[in-house]
Amino acid sequence: MVLKLEYKDICPFPTLRFHIEKSVFYLNACPPHLHEFAEIVFVQQGKGVHFFEGLEYPIEAGDIFVVRENELHGYHNIDGLVLCNIIFDPKIYLPSGTELRKLPGFHALFHIEPLLRQEHSFACRFHLNKEQMLRVYDIIAQLQDEYLRRDIGFESMLQSYFTILVTYLTREFPVHESAPFSEVTALSRVMAHIESHFSEAIALDDLVRLSNLSKSSLIRLFRRCLGTTPINYLNDLRLRKARDLLLDSRLSVTEVAFSVGFADSNYFSRQFRLKYFLSPRQYRYRHTTPKRK
Repeated sequence: MVLKLEYKDICPFPTLRFHIEKSVFYLNACPPHLHEFAEIVFVQQGKGVHFFEGLEYPIEAGDIFVVRENELHGYHNIDGLVLCNIIFDPKIYLPSGTELRKLPGFHALFHIEPLLRQEHSFACRFHLNKEQMLRVYDIIAQLQDEYLRRDIGFESMLQSYFTILVTYLTREFPVHESAPFSEVTALSRVMAHIESHFSEAIALDDLVRLSNLSKSSLIRLFRRCLGTTPINYLNDLRLRKARDLLLDSRLSVTEVAFSVGFADSNYFSRQFRLKYFLSPRQYRYRHTTPKRK
């Protein structure tokens, strides 16, 4: 039976939904397991073999990668392996509205590389150079100090240092046009562009030029990794942004539609109903009108 770890099994304060620890392996392996949390893994020393979703890849000092919720993984063939494990809840520490989604490296590190890891045999992992390792060590030391001391306001400091770490990693994530990085680069670049410019007019041909792929290759890549097309991905983001505006602003439905990039408010309303099973006006009324007792 595969072990599944929960926050309460790892975190001294499970409601914090965050934990940071150093894992030192000399001879003992870490058996395959699942967890309900996401995890940033930084290989600080040594080497070993990472078992991930049925396949195995060598890892060494300087590697940094993400293991998402409910992904089966473990370690063996260990040689002085020392890991820093940063455990977190993405809904809290990487919320959907974060500005980091405008950076290609964010999508590459947290979404695309993990999705394509098995196909690319872990070849697209982020391997830090000496300068980058020193910077990451420094940020992690400050993050761990706040976590261990737990002074008043430490929750805010954890969020701040975690954001600094993620921002640094996403800025530094390598961008290569050659295989096997080309797919990771193309998809993350297009996703970041959509996040940054969703309120503007975006055509499929614009995204194709940005990706350096053919139109058919880009569509296939989106379908394979995200289960949708580039334009459907764009429209889905616009609809989510529109939903937030309907709840948090006094803009009219037409103004909301134009604000998120729809040129036709009637088309917007039809698409909104298809996604949320209510018209924009009905959605706003249902979610903002106080319920009667």
